[in-house]
Amino acid sequence: MCITRVILGCMLVGACRSAETPQETDARIGAESSTARTEVEMIRENFERWVAAGAVDSAATILTEDHSSLPPNQAAGSGRADWVSRTTPLFTSGKFSLQHVTASVVANGPIAVERGRYLMDFVPGPTAPADMKASADTGKYLWQWRKVDGRWLLAAAAWSSDLPVTK
Repeated sequence: MCITRVILGCMLVGACRSAETPQETDARIGAESSTARTEVEMIRENFERWVAAGAVDSAATILTEDHSSLPPNQAAGSGRADWVSRTTPLFTSGKFSLQHVTASVVANGPIAVERGRYLMDFVPGPTAPADMKASADTGKYLWQWRKVDGRWLLAAAAWSSDLPVTK
């Protein structure tokens, strides 16, 4: 019984000594956020190139297996496979140009949240449905990234258009 108390006491003292001060926490999160932003922006640039090339499978490599998509005016999607099945018809129907502009990235350990704006253009291709029109969109997004095996992957994506809803 006595040894248990000694071990518990040592653990508590060690926990108290290793606790961060608010200033240390701010500094750590600032450094983690800066590093994550650089990494996330590089990953996202590859994603934009893959979207422009219509490379669905390559674009899907930035997603976690349990990825959640929260698109505007649609049901939520769950999983990388679901994302691929939803986006393949879009990617093969025309040419997309997609650009993201990061406003902020905040990281704490293996989780990062990115907030920003997007610009998207779409031109239907020869295999697009006849009623599909060229379009341009701007909006905002909130993405949650998770570090998996040392690599940032997109775990959840929510976005919304700045365009008014048409009826």
